[in-house]
Amino acid sequence: MKSIQTLLCIIGIFLSAEFLKAHPPEKSNVEESSQDSTSGGVEVISIDEQSWYEAADKAVAREFASPRNSRAQHISVADIIIPGGVKVVPHKHAWEEVYIITAGRGQMMVEDKYKEVKAGDSVVILPNEWHTIENLDPKADLRLTVVCAPFWRPEGLIFDRDAPES
Repeated sequence: MKSIQTLLCIIGIFLSAEFLKAHPPEKSNVEESSQDSTSGGVEVISIDEQSWYEAADKAVAREFASPRNSRAQHISVADIIIPGGVKVVPHKHAWEEVYIITAGRGQMMVEDKYKEVKAGDSVVILPNEWHTIENLDPKADLRLTVVCAPFWRPEGLIFDRDAPES
């Protein structure tokens, strides 16, 4: 179970916390199963119908599955696009996160250590580790699938390194 949680973690990093609070994804984009959310069954989420959200740093994200748009209770999975030359605002949060690079190349920072990443790489971010990612190609998007466990939530993001620990 621990290894599954290590592999599961989405970001909220690219989403503006305030924007998401004001504009939460609509549950209506989910095809309801004939069973309730705790008894099993098949729930199909149309990814193309999920809303995109743009953060202040110009990264955009949409959730594939999370408690906000599905019957998922403990994880969230999102599609993130970071436009050419954009750097995500450094931040941390109390959940594990995995970045799976699906297209492009970038520079990942975790706890002030930097490493170049490209399509086919994944990066595990532990709880409360400061991190960011920057698209190194000014002309092409950097695309990631991001998984979080427990699930991502905007109120858990910390952007100020000088803020007191909660």
